[in-house]
Amino acid sequence: MRFWEALGFTALTVGLTCGDGTARQFQPDNSPHQPIAVICRLQKPANDQVMDQQQDAAEITISPTARYLLLAVGWLFLALGAIGAFLPVIPTVPFLLVTAWAWSKSSKRLHAWLYGNPTYGPYLVAWSKYGVIPRRAKFMAVGMMALGWVAMTVFVAESLWLPLIVGAVQAAVSVFILTRPSAPPDTGRA
Repeated sequence: MRFWEALGFTALTVGLTCGDGTARQFQPDNSPHQPIAVICRLQKPANDQVMDQQQDAAEITISPTARYLLLAVGWLFLALGAIGAFLPVIPTVPFLLVTAWAWSKSSKRLHAWLYGNPTYGPYLVAWSKYGVIPRRAKFMAVGMMALGWVAMTVFVAESLWLPLIVGAVQAAVSVFILTRPSAPPDTGRA
């Protein structure tokens, strides 16, 4: 996946601005025009429903301070989710769910951008519409919790109480995760 596709764009167009003031599409052959600047333009998908800033601010009914706080929370959790995409011990989708919640309250434009993301958007839509957690994500989440519990019990816990309390909480979370549907009701696939 190219970096611009991960951000929700469909194409990257590279062009040249030439000394005579004209702009031309980038061509790998020897062009008689001397480029003075490279222009990169990212194209959004045709069906992308990103709202403009005026519409975005008009639909938000919270105070500006709360809006900026929620925007910051959304960006923070988006960054944590991005880190989680590369580190197997940090989940991605739960952070994106917090981002989606924060942006749904503070920025309809960013919320639409997140849900339109080709990589993570389908997971967010499946969760918000049907409460779906894919089968692979379920087993990864429960497996990592179990692995963390074993490591904590062996290396950290000095008494029996800590593993019991953490184990009870993780068991409750595991039951919740495992009882969610694995696919939307109409497909039957995981």
